[in-house]
Order: sequence, then structure tokens, then C-alpha cells
Amino acid sequence: MDPLRIVLLIAFSQVGAEKVYPFDKVDFIGRWFEVGAQQASSWGTVSFAVTFKGSSRLVARIQPYNVEMYHTCQVDDNDPYVLSHQSGLMEIARGLAKEETHTIKCGRNTEAFYGVTILDALLVDDSCVALSPPSIANELHVEFLGDSITAGWQVLLSSGSWEQGGPSNEDVFHSYAGRLAQAWTSNWRVVAQTSIGVLPHYSFGTNFKGMKDQFLCRELKLYEPCPKEWNFEWQADVVVINLGTNDFIFNNPSESEFQSAYATLIGLVRSKYPTALIFCIVPLVQSCKPDAKWQKMINGITNAVANAVSSGDERILLQGSGDTQTRLLDCISDYVDQIHPTQQGALRFAEKLLPMMTPKIRENFPEKCQGEGNTCGAQSASTTGLSRTSSQTTDTTIVSTSTVGGIGGSGAMCCYPSCNDPARVCNDETESEYCTSSPAKCQACGGELCGPTATSTSGTTLPATTERTTIGTTSQSSQSAECCYPDCSSSVCNPSNSYCSRSSENCQKCGGELCGRVETPTESPTSTMVTSSASGGELFKCCYPDCSSQVCNEPEDSPYCTSSPEKCSNCGGELCAFQANGLVATSLRDES
Repeated sequence: MDPLRIVLLIAFSQVGAEKVYPFDKVDFIGRWFEVGAQQASSWGTVSFAVTFKGSSRLVARIQPYNVEMYHTCQVDDNDPYVLSHQSGLMEIARGLAKEETHTIKCGRNTEAFYGVTILDALLVDDSCVALSPPSIANELHVEFLGDSITAGWQVLLSSGSWEQGGPSNEDVFHSYAGRLAQAWTSNWRVVAQTSIGVLPHYSFGTNFKGMKDQFLCRELKLYEPCPKEWNFEWQADVVVINLGTNDFIFNNPSESEFQSAYATLIGLVRSKYPTALIFCIVPLVQSCKPDAKWQKMINGITNAVANAVSSGDERILLQGSGDTQTRLLDCISDYVDQIHPTQQGALRFAEKLLPMMTPKIRENFPEKCQGEGNTCGAQSASTTGLSRTSSQTTDTTIVSTSTVGGIGGSGAMCCYPSCNDPARVCNDETESEYCTSSPAKCQACGGELCGPTATSTSGTTLPATTERTTIGTTSQSSQSAECCYPDCSSSVCNPSNSYCSRSSENCQKCGGELCGRVETPTESPTSTMVTSSASGGELFKCCYPDCSSQVCNEPEDSPYCTSSPEKCSNCGGELCAFQANGLVATSLRDES
């Protein structure tokens, strides 16, 4: 037997979790594939669901990630919660009532770019009886094809923050795609990658394949050939394509070239999903940027769809996203960086799309999209789409395990680890006003909020998790203002030059408290944008790999990358000064 397996069995035998849950009783949702006895997945969102009784916990043994990854999970009909994981065991639930039947669902928030999820095993108590989870086979099957906006890159950041994305700032469940899925189905998936376009291109020091090549592959491969094509046994009823932005940021194809590539992608999707309703969304970027190149994108998509329809395929539909006169989103407040929507922007985008798209889905799939209005069914959706219930929560909310008396008032106590633990240690509101002010804040402190009349309602105690905004670097200098979570006594803080640390108001929006000496920022999120100089008509661009390249980001397309030599370098390029005639004038290196 594998020595690691022996160690794990010994460890779990001490706490009563020593049985491997059978994979044939797991509902794997998304592009999962077998690697020996393991289950692996790359494209998001990849989820799984189990139903059982007789176990007090569920633990996932996942092979280590290269970066910290995030998963949204839900126990029964309770509120969803977020778990971070990089290595070791991921405890999904504990303290479950063994005599009750539980259904637990988990899905990965982060896109395929950050690596493959390899699930070795699900571990439960030896007394566990595995049952079949509720079937979602008869629900609408929906697949989204897109870029960073579909993947939810940067979606957790605040408007105007102009920060780089990353796993801690990404959540597909809060993207517009996740929001649409919440209204339609639990049976959905995403094939999306940050920076991908319809056409291949080179940027950030990487040769990006076009969606045509990535769509066919069972997993994302940046450099290597696709090891194995996806089998397409699961058939989509609805496919939503939202691509084209990156083609005109990192590339500048002719209208005919782009149209031809888009038409090829439509044809490929149709060949794999013969009966699907295919929506082709015109990307949002064009509504806030009136440049001529975006008109080429609009024309290319519009004409590709029109030609497909005129050829007899009436189940391919053009879906508009407003224009410069009738914008669906506010170009500043609804975006992180004028390209990527915030959580609020993504929600608004979905809310604008639903009344246009849902009636067409219901017309084509009346048996799978029943009811009236903008949702497929009478019920509304939860924030994660893991369970389509009426619960509206944020991803920082953990399942409450007790009926609490005196929340935020006399008698409220934050107890560790829970109200029912006989050896619990509790803080009252005089000792910890923050932790005792609400269940969510007590959970953020690692405990459970208890009152004089607290009684257990479900027997379910879930692991406390940090809020998504708490992921950052620890304090580097007590002399600079830093935003710390939940307050200044914490070691989890944002650097002083981050959006959250710029002011008390910003810090509060990020869920924390501003600590240390408040200094006036040397630059604001908007002041870092590079614009044309007043003299000489110079324009700064970030070019890949250097100024001799013809592949460059312009300030209006990528304010982050073009804002400084250092940030351009982080984007994989070199900052260059161009004259108005387009010739390279200067290479701006870090030492300049």
C-alpha cells in the first residue's frame, strides 16, 4: 500500500473518517476525466455532488496546486461558502448529523489557467452509506465559451482598482456566466481562459491558442499539443460564446480575417452540439470604447452569425450588449479597469441579458425551462448556482449552525470552535466587539456566534473561512497605512500601495480596518494611466516581447500594462514610446 495512504488512514482512523467514498456514487459536473484511479479536471466550472448518511464529515484529498485555489461548497440547502486550498487535505464539512441524509456540492472558482484539479479521494466516516445524489440530467445543459470576463478574472476587485487579477480575485460563480447559470440550471460548465481570443496571438510572453483549438481539448494546454480531445458525450442545450475582445487588444486582424475565424468557431461548436441553441454575444468592451477596431469586431461577429442563419441554421442567435449610446453598464463604476466587470457589473450584465435570452431558451426547450419570467423555473437562484434556491448570499457567508439569541446585543458571544463544544472558549462583546457583532464576523474570527438561547438546528458545523478580500500579504511596515482583516490585530493585511489601503473608506469596502500611519498616496489608480504626451505626440504602449514587436497594448486597452515600465514587465513586455506616426521613439526601461 502507498505509504502516504497508510499515514492518511491512520490519521483519519483517529477522528472516525477512514473510508474512501466510491467515485461511482459521485456526480461529476464539467469536463472531468480519469487519470488512473483519480478524477481530474481543468476547464471550469468543475463541480461534484455527493449524497450520503452515516458520516459526520467529508474531506477531499486533492493533489497540491502551484498556487492557492478556491472552491465554493454547499451543504444541503444551507448557504454556500468558500474554501481555499493549495496542499494537503481539504475539509469540506464536519459535525454533520450522522442520522440525517446530506447532499454536498463543491465547485472550483478558478479557471484552468491555474492548473488541473486532481481529486485522489473523498474521505468519510467508516459508517457512511453512499447514496445517489439528486439527478440534474433533466435540467438545461449550458456551456459558456469565453475569455477572462467569462472566467470571472478580477471580478472580486473594486471598481477602479486597476489591480492585476489572480486566483484570490477570480470567481467564475460571480461572473456574468455564473449569474446566468444561476437563473437557468445547475448543469453548467465554462470553457474560458484569460487572454484567449478567437484567433491565436502572442502576449504576456505566451503564444495563446485560439478558442477553436482549446475548445476541442479535454484540458487547457498552453504550449503542448492537446493530449486528448474531449469526448462531447455530454451535450449542451445552450452554448453562449463571448469572445473577440482579446483579438483586438493583443492583435488587430482585418475584419474579414476575424469574421472568417469566428464563423469557423461557430461551425465547430455546431458540429459538436448539433441541436444546441448558440448565442453569440457581442463583447461589452465596444460599448465603452468607440474606436474603429471595435467596429471591426462588431461587424465580424454580426456578419458571421448572419451568414450562418442565411445558410439555414436558425438556432444561432446574435446577442447584443448595448452600444456607446445605450450602454448596459456604467463604464467606470461597473468595471475594475474599464474592461473587466466587478461583481456588481457582472450581475447587472446578467440581469440585462436574462430578459433577452431566457424567452428564446424557453421557446426552444420548454420542458427544461418551465415557468415564467427570466428564470427556468419558479425559484430564483443562489449566488453560486450550486443550488438553485431562493437564498441570496455572498461567498463569504458560512452555514450558520445555531439559532442565535442576542446577536449584536446583550449576551452575544463568539465561541471557539462552536456553541456545542463543552470545552469552548468564548469572547463576549466587551472583549471582542467585532467578532460578536454578527454571525459572519464571528465565523471570520474562527468561531460561531452563540447567545443565551442558542440551540443547534442542523448539527452541521462548517470550517470557518477567511473572506476573499483577506488574501494578501502580511504587514511589511508599521509606518504605512495598511488595510487589515478583520482589524488591526490581524497579520493579514494589504500592502500600503493597494486600493484597499488608500483610505479608510476603501479599506471598509474591502471588509477591513485601516491601520498604521495614513500617508497620501503618491499615485492614484487613475493617475498611473499613461496618456499621450503634450509635446511630440508620444503614446506609451506595452509591447511583447519588446519595442521592436508589432504586438502592443495601447493605454485605453490595457491601462495596467501601459502604466509603468515595471507593470509592463509584469505583463511580459517592454514599455515603449511611440510617435503619432506609429514609429518607435524610445524604449522606457525600469532605470529610466
